[in-house]
Amino acid sequence: MNAFKISTLWGVRDTAPYFHDNSAKTLEDVATHYAKFFEIVTAPKPLIFTDEDKKDMVPYLKLLN
Repeated sequence: MNAFKISTLWGVRDTAPYFHDNSAKTLEDVATHYAKFFEIVTAPKPLIFTDEDKKDMVPYLKLLN
């Protein structure tokens, strides 16, 4: 139980770079990463993040103060 402590997304815009290896420099990079990730792991019916989805997600994440 409670093996993982996942931090909240509050203030995420101020915590770049992202991921354990700092491989995502921006929230846009994070959105691109997860778009590819979900396309692969949800096969054979892939969950597709469109460019419009990514354009919507990033400003939303930046609002979380």
